[in-house]
Amino acid sequence: MFNWDVKELKFYKEKRKDRSQDFKFACEQEGVVSQKDKIAFVDSMQDGKVSIVIGYMEKLRKDAENLAKDEDGKVKISALIKWLQDQDVKSGTVISGNVFYYDFLRDASVAKKVDDVVTEMVNKAFHSQLQICYDKEVLYILEDGAERLVQKATNQ
Repeated sequence: MFNWDVKELKFYKEKRKDRSQDFKFACEQEGVVSQKDKIAFVDSMQDGKVSIVIGYMEKLRKDAENLAKDEDGKVKISALIKWLQDQDVKSGTVISGNVFYYDFLRDASVAKKVDDVVTEMVNKAFHSQLQICYDKEVLYILEDGAERLVQKATNQ
């Protein structure tokens, strides 16, 4: 299982060459973290949303024939949102408001192999979560530094 603790500063310690979205953390390299562990990690940080969306992909493939489609044969966004809202009510989750997953779901509705769409989604969700963790580490450093300054000033 892939774990993270803000106090370890795991991602902050990596020397970042740039701050662009193209940057990849070391753990994102092929074979370092399994897809199963990526899913478990992101799920642990986001209330199981990735696993829920993967389940929705399979269900959407079955239901897609009854939903309105665009010129590319993908489920229309409006039909997808309505379908997601219905699924959210049934499962007690809230995926319908998360636009991050819309394109992956639409792609899955027409993909020959859903596994390829799942892999792409998991990798992007993992990267996004790593970036969130990095940002939390930066905030932790700033807050910790501010606390030390306050302690130093009040002890003098």
